[in-house]
Amino acid sequence: MLAVGALWILNNFEVIDFDFGDAIGLLLPMLLIAIGLLLLFRPRPHAFNQGGMADKHIFRAFGDVKLSGENLDPHGLEVSTGFGDVELDLTKARFAEGENALHVHTAFGDVEVKVPEGIAVSASGGSAFGDIKILGQSEKGIGNQLSASDPNFQSQTKRLRVHAHTAFGDILISR
Repeated sequence: MLAVGALWILNNFEVIDFDFGDAIGLLLPMLLIAIGLLLLFRPRPHAFNQGGMADKHIFRAFGDVKLSGENLDPHGLEVSTGFGDVELDLTKARFAEGENALHVHTAFGDVEVKVPEGIAVSASGGSAFGDIKILGQSEKGIGNQLSASDPNFQSQTKRLRVHAHTAFGDILISR
């Protein structure tokens, strides 16, 4: 951007003769190559199978987020992606006593959350264009909202509350 701005200023002051049509023909392929290299060499999806989680707020503009493992603490976890799926396997996660809250948001991508047996779950999801399946209940089509809870959710000692939303994608919350 700086180079284009500098060329534009130099062209306006007639220091150089620069044709912006030629520049677009040169810059567009270079921009596509740069984006491709960034996608190839970006950090790999988050994986916490070993070691703990330092950050409870995970954002990825491009790419998937996959979390699982014994050291995963879902309480207060917020995961967001622009273009990418979110896969959370909580079957071996550590749950604190009381209510554990989890928030997942994607713009373009699917959300899949696997919850363990023995943890009471209350989940809600919304998808503008996609299907939702939460604890065996489902909604299909456009502009879906769905909520489902285990019986006696409030009386259980360890509880998980999941909020999942996506614009274009499916939501699956299951055991």
